[in-house]
Amino acid sequence: KIKSSTNSSTYRGDIKTGITVAILVDVPVGKNLFLQPGVNWTQKGSLNKESIGNLTYKTILTVNYIEIPLNLVYKFNGCFIGAGASVFQAMEGHQKTNENGETKKEDVPLGNKETDAMRQLDFGVNLLAGYELPAGIFLSVTFNQGLRNLSPQKFDDVTIKSTCHYFGIRLGYLIKGK
Repeated sequence: KIKSSTNSSTYRGDIKTGITVAILVDVPVGKNLFLQPGVNWTQKGSLNKESIGNLTYKTILTVNYIEIPLNLVYKFNGCFIGAGASVFQAMEGHQKTNENGETKKEDVPLGNKETDAMRQLDFGVNLLAGYELPAGIFLSVTFNQGLRNLSPQKFDDVTIKSTCHYFGIRLGYLIKGK
């Protein structure tokens, strides 16, 4: 979900469903404590629907990231809870607009120039909880909050933030480290 604001207005998009593909390693650092570094391909963005008179507008922003999370996880009786940090690098983004049945797709310029729509690099914090079977298969819920102003504009009153980078439900398999 993306929130952008200036001194005079605020835009907050709706939550957009995306996909995450991940590789995660489970490294023990104590009796019930584990370090879980990983590499994720994460799809994020926002959705906006609007009707004005007989006209209907729908805009979907999608940005694909490489995410490197590092979480500290405590395990007990098959359950686990954890927290950590993530670094995100945007790889590409696009916006689809549908105006009364006519769809238009355009790339979203990413980078640090003032002509770019969003910065590529972001940082976030993670919270997670779940259940792991003895075979290493797990089910978890994950929340990530973005921390950086993603606006490359040099004005103090312009901000773009991922108000909720993502909230996810994950099903996976843990690669056990030593």
